[in-house]
Amino acid sequence: MTAQRRRRRRHSKRWYRGMRNRILFGLSLVLLVVLIVFGGMTIAKSLTKDTAAKPQQTESQETEQVKKPKFLKNYSAVELTKYYTYGTHLSLEGNLSVEETVKNVFLLMVPSESTGPSDYTQRQILNYDSTTGVFQTAKELNEGLCLEGFEDNNYYLMLSVVYGDGSVDYYRVKDASGEEPLVYYTLTDTATGTNQKIEMGQEEDTAMLSITTTELPADVYDIVIDPGHGGNDAGTVSGEYCERDLVLNVSLKTKELLEAAGYKVLLTRDGSEGPDLKMAYTMYDEDGRVNVSCRSKAKYEVSIHINSNEVLTAGGVQVYGSCRANSGFAKLLADQIVSEVGTSYSPMETGCREPGAYVHSYNENDIQEAIASAQNKGYEPYNITTDTDYLFMIREVGGIATGAYVDGRNTIYGSNLFLNSNQGVECALVELGFISVEEDRNNMVHNSDGYAKGIANAIVQQILSDKQEDSVTTAP
Repeated sequence: MTAQRRRRRRHSKRWYRGMRNRILFGLSLVLLVVLIVFGGMTIAKSLTKDTAAKPQQTESQETEQVKKPKFLKNYSAVELTKYYTYGTHLSLEGNLSVEETVKNVFLLMVPSESTGPSDYTQRQILNYDSTTGVFQTAKELNEGLCLEGFEDNNYYLMLSVVYGDGSVDYYRVKDASGEEPLVYYTLTDTATGTNQKIEMGQEEDTAMLSITTTELPADVYDIVIDPGHGGNDAGTVSGEYCERDLVLNVSLKTKELLEAAGYKVLLTRDGSEGPDLKMAYTMYDEDGRVNVSCRSKAKYEVSIHINSNEVLTAGGVQVYGSCRANSGFAKLLADQIVSEVGTSYSPMETGCREPGAYVHSYNENDIQEAIASAQNKGYEPYNITTDTDYLFMIREVGGIATGAYVDGRNTIYGSNLFLNSNQGVECALVELGFISVEEDRNNMVHNSDGYAKGIANAIVQQILSDKQEDSVTTAP
């Protein structure tokens, strides 16, 4: 073999060895890529399974979990047996049985981020009957816990019980009432145009108020203005003037003033009803004045009427409120009307609590007449007591708070669809004056602006008072 051939042979071997190594290296790279891809897919699949098994929490959910107070389980519970709102106030009633002498019982509003019940933001002293063990926020409907002016948060309800020796015990408030879930909308904040939604629920076996800023739903209102009578029901009459038309005029102007102030206002009638409509019997229809008022979830209602008494020579303003509530709103309305119109307070003494402010509840004679009327018409008499409001608009829009009772058994009328509602509208019935008294009649005919301004001013002042109400006490 020549030297040249040997060189060629060695070169060929080196070339084959190089080619083999390059192929092996390439195969190794391909295998490595396959392993990496397959392994990545396996890991991703595993992570997907873990994620599906344990959904990721948003920051707000994690915060909410952190905010759940751990201290609640350390305290015994007392049972809440009844609750309702009347106007802007929440009334609570429940049972507390202790052997020690009780000095004071307080309702605590404990924010969800608190570390203990002493870290409350609001506190209100309660009425407590040591004989029965019953506690309640207030004896009068509009003196419970005012729901206006809280900051957005979740608040747990607890009791602080102060004994005669100065020692203190805390209790969780557990809802055992069976009441419908409460959804309350605050009065419009006219500076921002917003409201708050307050839901009463239960968490950690403890009653809780959840408060968030929102806007009013389309069917929820701040205020209802109810022009009395309507249709073929003219109300009181003097010559060419009748109650139906005069109160509608005042009502329309009152609505305009309140809306200009930033509030959402509902009229129970606007004058478009037909002249033959028998409105004296339609108030309990589905779209009647009572059911429309209740459905609105308004906080305040003013029902506007006019008196008549042929014996009186001097008239004036009368404003009725519920016999179960204080007369603050009624008195404010009477004062503002007198101031704006230049009229006077009614001289009528029956039911008068203070000048211009009245109540009208059933007396024994009224009850016996109601029983006799029911028996004559063939239906079971209603359960009426001397603590029942006589004026239907005040009574029926208040729900369980005011003892609404019209359930349709008297077939002349329909049914109050909200008689068992735990959300009551605080209603005042205004008698602008006496159409039978010349001075009052002239005022009502020629100064409707003054009446409207007086009513609107009173409502706005009442709302501002609610917004500023402070239930925090300084007692231990």
